[in-house]
Amino acid sequence: MQAGAVAPDQVAAIAAAIKPQVEALSGPTDAIGAARRQLLSPLAASGNPSVPFRLRYAEEVSKQLAPLLNGSNQMAKINALVIAGELSTSDAVRLLAKPRTDADPSVRFQAADAGRAILSTYANARGSTLLGDDDARTLVNDIAKAISAEKDPLVQDALLASLEAALPSQKLQELAAKSLADAANAIARAADKSAADTRLLEAFQRVADTMSDLLNRQGTTMPAPMKVSIGDFGASTLWHTKQAIAAKAVPGGANQPLRDAYSRLAQSSENLILRAGNSLGPTF
Repeated sequence: MQAGAVAPDQVAAIAAAIKPQVEALSGPTDAIGAARRQLLSPLAASGNPSVPFRLRYAEEVSKQLAPLLNGSNQMAKINALVIAGELSTSDAVRLLAKPRTDADPSVRFQAADAGRAILSTYANARGSTLLGDDDARTLVNDIAKAISAEKDPLVQDALLASLEAALPSQKLQELAAKSLADAANAIARAADKSAADTRLLEAFQRVADTMSDLLNRQGTTMPAPMKVSIGDFGASTLWHTKQAIAAKAVPGGANQPLRDAYSRLAQSSENLILRAGNSLGPTF
């Protein structure tokens, strides 16, 4: 649809067409995939949908997804969150609030991954996204708050990946870097002298690699607050590594996966601290 505005009768037609597909998300497994594809197909770039249509269509989908996220059907919630991540609109962002605190970690994981998808779309769209700048910043802040309360390492990994997805965005990267530094500090303090889950160590390693790549690409153009946050992230992960090893929570010897993961993370953390510090000079 390429028309400028969406008429009321067209909105009614959209709502009617969406309804059976949304209902199918709570039905048999073999029908869910087709329902998801049909719900998202009107937004495909190949159809050249207009911005007013995309916004109105996404709004109607979000309205009908909301009851699923307030219900008790786990798979319906997960599939609704997958679609919310694909929609990547302000309405979709608001759908994530309740599932982010769901009792089921698989639902919380999918809410975090939907946040990653939305922020990745925002960062890659370079201004042509359907998500407003203020809503994007709100999403980053909400994800950061969720990390401090989350205990499941798989969900923590997904939340860290969500913040990591915002790093390429010029508008979000300082906030995302500060949020990642605060998250690393909170997780490190909570773990204290205990060994972290390997999945979480891999998440820290992935973020450290992304930050290192940003230092390489942006160099002297990177804002000082961003460099400070990168250094803080490295300091927190290195502090945790030293605490865990000193407490003998990490097994010694060769070919120990946990020790190898900590060794790689320690090297990456030191690298971030040194590079960020050297770049900042005396101000660091």
